[in-house]
Amino acid sequence: MGTATPRVDWAQGGIELLTSAVPWPRDGRPRRAGVSAFGVGGTNAHVILEDPEPDPDTEPGDRAVPPLLAWTLSGRTEQALSAQAAALHEYLDRARPDLLDLSWSLATTRAHLPHRAVVFGSRPADLAAGLTALSTGRNDTKSATAVVSGTAVRNGTTAFVYPHECTPAVVRALATQYAQAEPFAEHLSACAATLAELVGWSLTDVLRGDPDVPPLDRPDVLAPAALAVLTGVTRTWCASGVRPAALAGHGSGRLAASWAVGWLSLSSALRIAAGCPAGVEPDVVDVPPPAPGVPVLCGDTGRWLRDRPAEDDYRTVPAAESGLAARELRADGHRLLVVFGGDTAGTAAALSDGAAVLAVPEETESAVTGSAAIVRALGRAHVMGAAVDWRVVLAGAGARRIPLPGYAFQRSRYWIEREWSMPLLISDDPGTREPDRRSPAALLWALPEQERNGHVETLVRECLNRALGNGPDDQVDAEDTFRDLGMDSMSAEDLRYQLTTGAGVEIELADVLNYPTVVDLTERVLEKLAARAEEGTLDEIAGTARSGDEVPESGTGPVDPAPENADESDGSLASFYIRAIRTGRINVALRLARAASETRDTFDQDDPRDLAELRQVGSGAGGPTIVGLTPPIFPNLDLPYSYLHTGLDPASDVWSLWSPGFAGEAPLPADRAALMRMLAKPLRRELAGTPLIIAGYSSGGWLAHDLAAHLEQTGVPVTALLLLDSYLPEEEMDQTETRTEFMREQIRRRDLMGMSLDHPDRTVTTSGQIAAMGGYSRIFSGWRPGPLEAPILHLLASEVVAGVPTSSEDHPFPADLAHRVRRLPGDHFTILSQHADLISANLHDWLTEVQPA
Repeated sequence: MGTATPRVDWAQGGIELLTSAVPWPRDGRPRRAGVSAFGVGGTNAHVILEDPEPDPDTEPGDRAVPPLLAWTLSGRTEQALSAQAAALHEYLDRARPDLLDLSWSLATTRAHLPHRAVVFGSRPADLAAGLTALSTGRNDTKSATAVVSGTAVRNGTTAFVYPHECTPAVVRALATQYAQAEPFAEHLSACAATLAELVGWSLTDVLRGDPDVPPLDRPDVLAPAALAVLTGVTRTWCASGVRPAALAGHGSGRLAASWAVGWLSLSSALRIAAGCPAGVEPDVVDVPPPAPGVPVLCGDTGRWLRDRPAEDDYRTVPAAESGLAARELRADGHRLLVVFGGDTAGTAAALSDGAAVLAVPEETESAVTGSAAIVRALGRAHVMGAAVDWRVVLAGAGARRIPLPGYAFQRSRYWIEREWSMPLLISDDPGTREPDRRSPAALLWALPEQERNGHVETLVRECLNRALGNGPDDQVDAEDTFRDLGMDSMSAEDLRYQLTTGAGVEIELADVLNYPTVVDLTERVLEKLAARAEEGTLDEIAGTARSGDEVPESGTGPVDPAPENADESDGSLASFYIRAIRTGRINVALRLARAASETRDTFDQDDPRDLAELRQVGSGAGGPTIVGLTPPIFPNLDLPYSYLHTGLDPASDVWSLWSPGFAGEAPLPADRAALMRMLAKPLRRELAGTPLIIAGYSSGGWLAHDLAAHLEQTGVPVTALLLLDSYLPEEEMDQTETRTEFMREQIRRRDLMGMSLDHPDRTVTTSGQIAAMGGYSRIFSGWRPGPLEAPILHLLASEVVAGVPTSSEDHPFPADLAHRVRRLPGDHFTILSQHADLISANLHDWLTEVQPA
């Protein structure tokens, strides 16, 4: 760059445009720099960098290096992990970093990607040997535990599993390995004090094997000792960041689970394990449970417990482990099972692909003592996908952050020609050379089960790659979520259409969103094939009427073809509206929509009909129930709330509440009061008594706010109002390029109209939805929101459309009415499709603040 633009007054504001390198001294203020990269094809990137505060110096005397260190690595693919190991090896030879600082920096400053590895050791030679093994595939470390690698389970949570009984050897091994961990030592001390009053012998002496105490292999001694050790190990793992989403106990293992969730105090659990009668409760300080409120599964029956079992049930000797618990946990979404003190062979055998089982302790660690065993166990858990908090593990060691080599990107050429062909099923008849023209569903179902499963997975992968524009060399992991792969609303619809055609079963957009990996979507397609086989409809072509061969006429099926084929010269309302938007006359288009709405029938406050439709977008028991109001615009969709549901963690029940008047010629609300009464009807009928978060995306925020106010005025409490990039209505829009481009982008998405409609008798037309939008614009003309009793969170997009930042010309929801306003990445159209996880995190943190437990 030779000359700075003269249109900017560079002398004001303390900003300097650099054309060459200059010194950048520290002056006590944060140092910030803006970096822009401009692509030839029009793709630009802008980043603001801030110089981090220097780490405080750590004197050598303050450092306490653990006897065993864990160096963590990860990559998007197996090849990337290998390349990352090679890059770190080169860095180790060149920079000679401090090994403790390197362990800290790798674990706490790097993203933990799906393909993971941990190298264990204490010397540079240990790390070098492990990195060589990872980068070359040759393990010369002479130890199977020096390097652990694998793929983290995804789209699932962690569950702790407790066996009916542990062997004395396992109990002693765990007690020895965890003795130096502070949470374990504190817990065991409390257990020892309790047992000393209950049974009169010393837990510490029993575990040590002293001759003057009862032997550990005596049943009445082993049961309480095992409980004390297992609950202490549980506390240590929870303190290290690995917290369970569910617990399962087999036989007496339910005692550990009952204490962990708070059903039993520690002293009560130990009393039951020791066989002491009720009422004998020692006067000791209780230990708080580490996982309160977590659901508990009975390993004997495979059923979830509503409350703690009766005392006699804890002492019942169960049948042999059958795998019921493992299968139920896996079905409930728990893909990493940590088994404390028990045999994992039966558990692993009961699980399908995609789940992992971790034994604590593992046989290879039986001879390892002290903190080294804990580091190894947590390292293995980390590789499997557990959320280990390495800051806690390395707390007090005096580690410092150091620079690391960059990520080893696996680059591929972009400008290449890619040819694709859909997988084609050929008849097995040797005399037939032409493809079998039967339904793809019938051909798939005719294959042997294993071959059918493989063919459907291949089909899903092929369709996904086409929808994403991937090339033949692009690899997609079966557990990668579609959102992480870059899928947006258009490619989601493309995948839905291709898969419907290729598999011969009707795949809906909700299937793509609610089964968001290759594994999950493959299972969904197989379920639909099985359903068609049971119905005897395999030979019907997906998308046609089930009752015959007639194809619905235009305007009588789910979607009128006008959205895809509307021509600017066909004389319809849609053609005039679209032409006005395309030519930049947005206010002409809006006035046209309002005028068209005057021709529609209306309903008032006393209308007895149910005209508002409440539809469940997705389910989940982990979070609050959310009801999202569909924006009263063309195209009218609940797609944003489908994206919201896929990003929620923990998962929640999410419902969409559809604005009346957008289907066919259904009547429009005469005023806002009539609209609110109509919207409240299905909520009172379907979700009475359920605490609700009312959500509104875009102009759906107008409806969401008014509905929350209406519910509060009629005695229905609202937990919170969630607004997502919501702006105030405008009678006339400023005729700017930004507004014009925004409206054009909305028009480009008109072919999404049919995505969320699964009712064959629902008619949708472009002109009808444009008129309905005009009706809502009329009744919300001049509308301004007022205060609510419920707290309000407003999450705004950083851009109006891609590459166009928001500005002062926009009119967002008043910030003074919101409890919190946050600006997130993305634009108005991608804030949900690409950043639902950030919305979930902000919502969860905010709810914790405004509604503390």
